Amino acid sequence: MFYNKKLVLTVFAAVFAMASAAFAQVVPMEDPKSPAADTIKQAKALEEQRNYAGAEELFRKALELNPQSRDAQYGIAECYERRNEFDSAVAEYKKTLLMYPQDYESYLSIWQISLRRARGNADTENPARQAIQKEFEELFAQVKSSANETVLPEIVYFTALSVYSEDCLNIKDKFNETAVEYVKNYRNSKSDIMNWICQTCFESILARKGKERLEPAKEYVQNFPPCSQRDVCFRIILSYLSGLGDPSTKNIPELRKYCELWTTSEPDNVMAMAKSAWVYVEFDVDYDQSLAWLNKALAILEEKEKQPQPVWYYEDMYRDQVRAYEVLQQIGYAYMKKGMLKDAEKYLLQSLSKNDFCETTNYYFGRCCELRGDMNRAFEYFGKSLICRGTINKAKDAFLRAGMQAVGCADDADSLRNTLASWSGIVNFTDVTLQAKLVPPTNPYARTWASRIAWGDYDNDGFQDMLVNGCCLWKNNGDGAFTNVTDAAKISGGYAGGVWADFNNDGWLDFFSSGTPDALWRNNGDGTFANVTAEYGNLSDDYPSEGAAWGDYDRDGFVDLYVANYEKPGAELSNGTPDMLWHNINGAFFKNAAEEAKMFIPENMCGRGVAWADYNQDGLIDIMVSNYRLDPDFLWKNNGDGTFTNLAKQTGVEGREEKGYFGHTIGSDWADYDNDGDWDLFEANLAHPRYIEFSNMSYLLENQGAPEYVFKELRKESGIRYEETHSNPAFCDYDNDGWQDLYITSVYEKVPSFFYKNNGDKTFADITWLAGVRVLNGWGCAWADYDNDGDMDLAVAGWGQMYLFRNECPAGRHWLEVRLRGAHCNSAAIGAEITVIAGDNKYLRQVEGGNGTTNQDSMAAHFGLGDYRGNVTVEIIWPCGAKQELLTESDRIVDVVEMKQ
Repeated sequence: MFYNKKLVLTVFAAVFAMASAAFAQVVPMEDPKSPAADTIKQAKALEEQRNYAGAEELFRKALELNPQSRDAQYGIAECYERRNEFDSAVAEYKKTLLMYPQDYESYLSIWQISLRRARGNADTENPARQAIQKEFEELFAQVKSSANETVLPEIVYFTALSVYSEDCLNIKDKFNETAVEYVKNYRNSKSDIMNWICQTCFESILARKGKERLEPAKEYVQNFPPCSQRDVCFRIILSYLSGLGDPSTKNIPELRKYCELWTTSEPDNVMAMAKSAWVYVEFDVDYDQSLAWLNKALAILEEKEKQPQPVWYYEDMYRDQVRAYEVLQQIGYAYMKKGMLKDAEKYLLQSLSKNDFCETTNYYFGRCCELRGDMNRAFEYFGKSLICRGTINKAKDAFLRAGMQAVGCADDADSLRNTLASWSGIVNFTDVTLQAKLVPPTNPYARTWASRIAWGDYDNDGFQDMLVNGCCLWKNNGDGAFTNVTDAAKISGGYAGGVWADFNNDGWLDFFSSGTPDALWRNNGDGTFANVTAEYGNLSDDYPSEGAAWGDYDRDGFVDLYVANYEKPGAELSNGTPDMLWHNINGAFFKNAAEEAKMFIPENMCGRGVAWADYNQDGLIDIMVSNYRLDPDFLWKNNGDGTFTNLAKQTGVEGREEKGYFGHTIGSDWADYDNDGDWDLFEANLAHPRYIEFSNMSYLLENQGAPEYVFKELRKESGIRYEETHSNPAFCDYDNDGWQDLYITSVYEKVPSFFYKNNGDKTFADITWLAGVRVLNGWGCAWADYDNDGDMDLAVAGWGQMYLFRNECPAGRHWLEVRLRGAHCNSAAIGAEITVIAGDNKYLRQVEGGNGTTNQDSMAAHFGLGDYRGNVTVEIIWPCGAKQELLTESDRIVDVVEMKQ
């Protein structure tokens, strides 16, 4: 696809620097000493902050100071493009070309705009593509014929490859031909253009599957210069020749050949030495050569680690990087394979001193202990390996094997894990998905496909039902099992997610389904629903809706709806779409009030999640919007007059900005995690900091309270570890100790989700494996006490899998659940705040209308009370502002109806 300034940042290793030396060969750059230079610098700073109106004003001022300033003229055009004012943008880009006919970036921008405007209409799209190809071929031929040298400037190659990479032009062969020519001529280039070409050609290999990758990978390592993508190609080759996926492909002579090629072509490449050493040890090729490589790699890394490191460096290993602790681990493994256990343990302990949360190192150390006959320590370290991540297949069997000798009681690894959890004081769960009959009707032993989950009691029988993906309804039978009533409820169509609310205050929960298009479903009160989208103002749009949540922003007693829309499809990826604020007018009609609410933004973002809360305790509910594609997040402060102001930057929740880019936030969730009486926030970011150093990681944002209500980021300090693919967070006090714990799903195949226990001192401990709730490739998750036994159960949705985990919290941990029914405000009491006072402790909860990325916890507010048993005070602030207080006892479900004021 054509070069997209925001999309490439999410994929490639560096920002395209069009003001590079290569570009300077054909277009003169602004002289730093020119009178316009400082003004242009200020304008670019505003443009990075997405203040396009201010940036345009300064660019025009710079153009007055220097009428031949390419940077100023191009900047004006770019501001128009960012605001989607395409006619003006094209006109300004053409002015740039009048100044400098070889400004290839302007050509690309014009062509990209042409395609964006033509897409979706066959009558205009195909002619537009043909016109672009013709114009480019003429331009490229002209440049080639007029070039004094056979080697063209890099920017010309970049222009050609940008056009040739457009999938629908059917000229992929020209891309490959031009890429080979470029790499041949610029093999030693360190430019961002080389990075892009290396990545783009590499991705064509990744697009293949299995053994189809092998030959292209071999060609890549022969033709391309040293780069991270070449490293991955070597790893593809070594993996295939190792027979890891298919034993029949194992070929030791070929393995040695490519290990030698890699290490000799890049003698100081730590990755080459470490991966080749692993091959030599694993397949008993040459232990001495392996140790020689590893010791050299260790010396390089230890010297490197003396230098300042990026903020994310300490936290985890990456497949495309090698750390000192990994090399120490491999040295230990080599000695273990040689039978030199004392030396092996020495290096493994050194590795653990640098990173004690590595499953592989713990497993190897446990194996050394087992070989020495120390089964107690073996049991300990095999358990630590499983706690860390649990992806080593042999670890579970080793844990069971050692445990049977160490503790003498184990029927299977899961029961042994539960015993260990009990000894550690960790409450565990039981996977009851099949027992609960949450299975496809055609296969009672399979799991139901799911991506998002919303809990709600749609039939008012006192048990929480489950809406999956906004289109599949599971009725809670009250006996631990569920029944799929989708057809009986007359729900049809396919959607991405859904959230419950009683939008017309008739006492029955309705729901909104997000997708393309969206839908509003009214509960008929007889177990069926009606699609009333058109009848109630057509609260749908033509955009892909990813985030949705309810809240009564104007306190008129009827819940409103904020919908965060995602990016445009296909080649328009990363181009955002407008969000919707659907104002509920007396439960009879919805209108999009985003404009009159003054929700003005400089450009559309790629929204993925919505969560409401009164973060500044002024009695007005505010809106947190999670945005993807390196976009800033929003925190819409409710002004109380029907308008909002985005205070994400001022409060510290929009993300860390670098050159106008932020992070990939998927979902966020509010909770008072430190029990200080205000709303804190967790933002789950899918982050690639090793590719894009400014890509935001997940944030734990602690509300600093009155008077400013700003947030302090504390994830690292809290013990929540960096994970590349966090997606949906959900807070809940699962063990009834009075502190809210945190479950975070992680998307992508074979990537585990994480469950963190709140230690009560602003730190968290990873108890995922001990609690028995590790799920791979998770997306949505939501909490509810589905069996009404006083503890919160967990539903998790992965791609193609759904899990229901029943909480096994023991008796003696006290609790309270509060179910509200609005009489004068919205009947589901969405947005109500509830404070429970138990002795000297206060606990804050709210009734949510959705959280994360279109998931929804039960509307019954759950409070863990720890060892407190007795009377508690319940203070309620209803959504419309009325206050109510009552006294009740612990260990019960309390139903509260709003009092008449």
